[in-house]
Order: sequence, then C-alpha cells, then structure tokens
Amino acid sequence: MSRLLAVFLLLMSVPAWAQLLGKGTIRVDVVYPNGNSAGGQLRVQLLAGINKSAIAVTLTSSSGTAEFSDVETGNYYIRVSGDGIETTDSDPVVLENGAVFISARVSIKKLEDTKPGAANHPGASSVAVADLNVPPKAAKELDSAHADMAEEHWDKALEHLNKAVAIYPQYSSAYNDQGVCYDRLGQKERQREALQKAVSVNERCVPALVNLAHMDVVDHKLPEADLLLKKAVTADPTNVDALTLQAEVDFKLGLYDLAIAAAHRVHGLPHEHFAIVHYTAASALLQENRIPDAIAELQVFLQEEPNGPRADAVRKAMQNLEQQP
Repeated sequence: MSRLLAVFLLLMSVPAWAQLLGKGTIRVDVVYPNGNSAGGQLRVQLLAGINKSAIAVTLTSSSGTAEFSDVETGNYYIRVSGDGIETTDSDPVVLENGAVFISARVSIKKLEDTKPGAANHPGASSVAVADLNVPPKAAKELDSAHADMAEEHWDKALEHLNKAVAIYPQYSSAYNDQGVCYDRLGQKERQREALQKAVSVNERCVPALVNLAHMDVVDHKLPEADLLLKKAVTADPTNVDALTLQAEVDFKLGLYDLAIAAAHRVHGLPHEHFAIVHYTAASALLQENRIPDAIAELQVFLQEEPNGPRADAVRKAMQNLEQQP
C-alpha cells in the first residue's frame, strides 16, 4: 500500500524559550483508543514554538513507537499523521532540565472512526489510482525506504526510492518521499524536482502540494504558494494542514478576509490541536481594526489550548488588546 508522507519542510531551530541546559530523549508511543499499537510507517513530528514549527521528523516502528534524541530542554508537541488516520497533536510534552528520558503517548483515530463515509470524501482522491496499482516489488522498495527514513538513513532511503520509481515511474508517493530525503540532505533543487515530479504524475498529491507550498513560503514566493494550496484544498477540502498554511499565506498576502475564512474552515473541522489558526485569524482581524473580534478569536484559542507557552503568549496579547481604548 502506498503511503503519502506530508512532511512539513519549514524546519526551524528550537526557539529561545527551549534553549535551556540539558538534553534528553523523548519516546513516543502511538496507539489507538483501545490501547493497541498503531503500527509502523506513521509520520511523527516534534513541534516547538507558538507556531508549532517542526524541528524533527521520523516514522513509527512496527510496534508504533518513535524516538527523538538530543532534544533540548523545553516544551514541545508531538504530531502524528499518515494514511487512513486523523492527524493528531499531543498535549504539551515537557522535557525538564535534568531529565534524560521521558515518554509521551498519542492516541489516534482511524478516519472511518471519525468521519462516516470517509473513504468517499474528496481527499480520498489525493491517492492516485496509479498508486493503488503499485507492483509488489516497488511497494517493497518503498517500505524499505520508510524503514531507513525512520532511522534517518536518508541516502539509503533514496537508493530504495530510486529503485521504486524505476520499477514504477508513476509512483507519486515515492517521489514525494524523495523530496523529504533531499530536504534532510540539504539538496533543495533536487527536493523541488522530486516534489514537482510527484505532482506531475498525480496532480492531486496533497502532501507534495503542501510541501511545495512550504518551500515557496520559505523562498517568499507567496503567490506560487497560494496557487499550490488552492489545488491542495480543492483535492482535499478537509486537509487541516493545507488550510492552516492557506490562512497564513493569505494573511501575508494581505488577504485578511480570506485568512479569516480559512481559519474558520479549520475551526469547522476536527482540529483539536490546530488552535494556532485562531491566532492567525486574530492577527488578520487586527489589521482590519476589529479589536473585539480579534479578542474573541484569542479567547477561542485559549478554550482549545489553555496551557503551554503559546497560551501564555496569547494571554499577554489579550491583555494588551483589552487595554486599547
């Protein structure tokens, strides 16, 4: 079975609030609500900062576990995503000074458990029909690549991915994963080429569209990012990652009403750990001098995420706004 890894490419350094003495390891156990292991090949991201910037990414092992080592002391979140599951963020994970090892447990849900008829929702077409007919040898190479990616053996993973697309040139998932590997190896030109190839063989490959959009945001090519995100949202109107980035891009383009609308679309979807869209909406409302509405958005943010560094920053912002005439 093909797996589309939507790895966010906007990787940033650990923010100042996390730059404390000490490093440790965070072990992540990914399970279903009944406590059973979620299994392997799910994407696990380590997030930091008010914008939940991804600072590390890996894949779960066959036992549903993942580890991040040499992590600076600070507050983090874990995001788990993958085919057939609802993207889920953990509660805040705190690695205290002096802690060598901590564990975090993330409970995820299958899409069919949360959305009746999920197999037929628009996002299902983001997996190309061609990817559903992958030759077993190509699929085996992709599985081997995922195992290497989980161990951060990017060169070895690329060897398997190259074999996979040689066997099956229409393999959009493999091209997207090539882009992930090239990103981690710092080969930006090849990264973009691989992602563009993924989209060329499957124009509805949402992970590749979102990854390309992130590259364009980093390169300050906002109109290009906007076009890619529109395609991603058209292919999967329920993709919270795409909509969240769309709100950010619209805000940067000065399209404040569109940014607010995108944020509200996220709010209408299962988005337990995407409260940041209300911060984006509040920022857009402030640009329109709608201070009471901005405060209301920040209040919703705090209802969804009452604790943690981001919540503390939002409370300070609210205090400043409430003091405005």
